[in-house]
Amino acid sequence: FNLDSAKSFGNLYKKKKLVTGRYLYDSTNNIAMGTAYLHILYYRYLKKIKNPDSRLYCAIAAYNTGSGNIA
Repeated sequence: FNLDSAKSFGNLYKKKKLVTGRYLYDSTNNIAMGTAYLHILYYRYLKKIKNPDSRLYCAIAAYNTGSGNIA
């Protein structure tokens, strides 16, 4: 179970669902979930970063390393 993917699914489809590996191996689902997760990172977790370039770089770093690893 991946909590980030569950949050991304909820953000994307406005309902809660646990997603499976099989669901994520579908390229269309994977891209949709990945972009939803980037949206969550950029607009929710990192909203206090006012400089858009800095926020973008932090969102990319958080996507790759986890949001808790961005200082």
